[in-house]
Amino acid sequence: MADKLQNSYTDALEARGISVTKTAIMNQDETAFDSEVTALGRYVEVECKGDEAKIKSAGMDIKAAAAPIGTPQRPESIKATEGLKNGSVDLKWKSVRGARSYVVRITATIAANDSWKQVLVVTKAAATIESLVSGTQYWFQVAAVGAAGQGPWSDPATKVAP
Repeated sequence: MADKLQNSYTDALEARGISVTKTAIMNQDETAFDSEVTALGRYVEVECKGDEAKIKSAGMDIKAAAAPIGTPQRPESIKATEGLKNGSVDLKWKSVRGARSYVVRITATIAANDSWKQVLVVTKAAATIESLVSGTQYWFQVAAVGAAGQGPWSDPATKVAP
């Protein structure tokens, strides 16, 4: 019984090794195929000088033109958590399509609309706000900025500074 189990185990290890080798070969073949198809597409595009009818007659699809994004959407899912240092808060949100940067603003009195202050401009969907007064509740908003300008402000996220 133990010999049968050992043989099954050995067979399984051998099959895994063969599978890993064949998968590596398949990945290399796929990379080579992709490279050849890309080169063929470039050749057809150059030879046809962008004439869509000729490109289609060669059995190729036409790449859609990039559409302008317009004003970025409002950032969603803003989360405010304690930062690593006292007086710091970490912010994270879902990245916005077409955003080149994000503007972050803060207030300690949400009731007063004119109390918001811009504190950061960042290029990623995360920021750390430092030098806050520990024990004070803050509200944070984020707006995405793209080629067409700044989008709307996010819903506020709140956190008491540690």
